[in-house]
Amino acid sequence: MEIKSLLRSIWFLLLRFILVCVLCFMTIPLASFAPAIMPPILGFFYGGVLLYFYIFTMWSVGKKDTNLVKTGIAKENLAKGFLAAGILAVVLFIFVLIPSFFPPDAAGTAAVIFNLIKFCLTMCVNYLITFFFGPASPYGTVIVFGIMMVLCTVSAGIAYLVGYKNIPLIEPFLQKIKKMWK
Repeated sequence: MEIKSLLRSIWFLLLRFILVCVLCFMTIPLASFAPAIMPPILGFFYGGVLLYFYIFTMWSVGKKDTNLVKTGIAKENLAKGFLAAGILAVVLFIFVLIPSFFPPDAAGTAAVIFNLIKFCLTMCVNYLITFFFGPASPYGTVIVFGIMMVLCTVSAGIAYLVGYKNIPLIEPFLQKIKKMWK
């Protein structure tokens, strides 16, 4: 049951990661209207969205796991958030690194496929890569993607612990907003 639960958490995170990549891909025409202004704005926006999805996904998983542990259905595993996000980050990072082993002018089928996979996986941080390193930096892709995956892993792990301890993240702010409008 532990492996199944961990795989489910990895699956949830992967789906959120793909969603952010697709949303980022859809804003390419928007970024082309103001190429000096929009990439930094969109880069930090989508970086924040990716972190938001990782944090709230693992927070909700941690909150659900609290009940499962209390009823004796599951064993306590406080590292589950770090494990799920870390395993996903390592797998994604391997797919991002594989094209680095091909020569820059490689035109074989494997090189094209892995470069396409790399492009799709790094789409969520593409605007940040462009902002920090310029449009054609092969090492910038690896650096920014690696830093983002480390941030996502740490934030997901901490969010899982916070959810497991039943510490509310957004509910206190919602209560304040409701009081303001009454």
